[in-house]
Formats: sequence, structure tokens, C-alpha cells
Amino acid sequence: MMRALVRELIETILLALAVYIALQFSIQPYRVEGSSMTPGLTEGEYLLVNKMVYWDVPLIGGGDGYLLQPPRFGDVIVFQFPVDPTRNFVKRVIGVPGDTIKIESGVVFVNGEALVEPYVTKPDIGHTREVVVPPDSYFVLGDNRRASDDSRSWGMVPRANVIGHAWVSYWPPEQLKELLPFY
Repeated sequence: MMRALVRELIETILLALAVYIALQFSIQPYRVEGSSMTPGLTEGEYLLVNKMVYWDVPLIGGGDGYLLQPPRFGDVIVFQFPVDPTRNFVKRVIGVPGDTIKIESGVVFVNGEALVEPYVTKPDIGHTREVVVPPDSYFVLGDNRRASDDSRSWGMVPRANVIGHAWVSYWPPEQLKELLPFY
């Protein structure tokens, strides 16, 4: 009887440890700081970040790829700030490798087409020169363009800096929502 109880206890502890480790590698909490993503994400809101969706994995025959998918246009991602990797930012992917980005009077053009951005409620009136997103990089913008420190000022986000996809907002509870990309 005692032996069965000890075995059950050890199995439970090992299972709990396995679940804990799996969660640590696949999901991370993130607290939104600042107003760069309002109204969609607000100061103090907590997100769950899916780190697994963008994992690099070796492909058969060499090379590398993604476990599920690379970051796509419209994804809201959390990443290490390229200028100071000790800080994490949350922004929306506007350009993926190979895209041409230009901003004229606040209107964002991707590959020559003006974006329709229903999530932007405070557009900027600025301009940028045309840039091509290099391989393994992403052009990101905050939804609140007037209050966002983003690719317009410091350039591209390297693929290695991407932590994961901002997946679910869970706190405060009345803000509970899944963060789906706008296509």
C-alpha cells in the first residue's frame, strides 16, 4: 500500500514537472506597457504569448524553417527591442521579408498597395522613404501611430528577436480576447 502511494506521488510530481517545463517553453506572459497599441491593447493588460508557433526547426535535407508558421502580415508579436534587447515590445507585423514598405501622409503602402487598417484610430501624418524588408526581418508598427516607437524610427526586427505571437489577452478579465490578425 505504501509503495503504491509513493509511486503515485512520484508519478504526479514528474507529470507536474513535465507540464511546467512544457508551458515555460511554449507560453509566456507579457504585460503591455505604454499606449502604442491602443485601442486594441491597453496599458497594464496581460497577454499570453505563444512562443512555439514561430520556433525555428531544422528541415529535412538541411536549412531551417518554422515549427508551424513564420510571422505573417497582421500578426501581433512580442519581440526583444533591437536597440535594447533587455526590453520587450509588442507591435503589429506590417512587412515580411521581401515586402516594400512606404508611408505617405500617414498611409502605409505595402508592395504599392495602400493598407486598410481598421485597428488604427489615431493615424500619423508622417512619411518614410521606401524600404525593402530584408531576409529574416520584419517591419512592425504600433496601432496608435502617434504614440508608437517602431520600425519607422529604429528599423527592422530581426527574426532572432521575435519571442512569439501575442495570442490571448487574459487580464483584466473584461478584456479577455483572442488576438487574431487582420487580413
